[in-house]
Amino acid sequence: MKLEGSVVELSKGSVVIDGKSAVLPVSQSGVFIEKTPTYIKIKAKLGLLAIWNEEDSFLVELDQKYKNQTCGLCGDFNGVQLYNEFYSHGVKLSTMDFANFWKMDGPVESCSDYTLESTQSCNDMKPLCEQILTGPAFNTCHNLLDITSFTSACVADLCHCGNGKNEQTDPFCLCNTVSEFSRQCVHAGGKPHNWRTKDLCCEYTY
Repeated sequence: MKLEGSVVELSKGSVVIDGKSAVLPVSQSGVFIEKTPTYIKIKAKLGLLAIWNEEDSFLVELDQKYKNQTCGLCGDFNGVQLYNEFYSHGVKLSTMDFANFWKMDGPVESCSDYTLESTQSCNDMKPLCEQILTGPAFNTCHNLLDITSFTSACVADLCHCGNGKNEQTDPFCLCNTVSEFSRQCVHAGGKPHNWRTKDLCCEYTY
């Protein structure tokens, strides 16, 4: 991230600012970075908050003053969903096409196109996904989030879990998607209940 003239590089287990390893928390040139038990948080005085769980979730919040002034993978921040972000020349882009459209090659490496195998053969897994996402633990989330897109991601997770070698589906494969659903629900103002069970995501019982 390039913030306030500084370059902040995040990787699991380390934060590097302008080429030097930083010990958190750190405050420098209008940028404050701290680590909590579950996230690394970056606050910039220019009006930005970024939160990373050091795994698969990266959240960016911008001050309202940037409304309609952004571009890129996160959208144009114009308050109108789908208008510009997911359309190109009047045609709606698939999630994969959208991701590939915005990918950027680095100076010494290039990103390969991301492809996803068909999940049509896995449609029998849809009821399980719907059962979890529309369950009572998420009753405050149902009007806040697009359950259809999360259901599709859930089916894809189950479908490709263990490269298809598992004859029996492993609920552990759903943890990332359901965790993200829960995170986004909280962010949208919902209050999910505890959704982890002894059968779903390692909530061990003794």
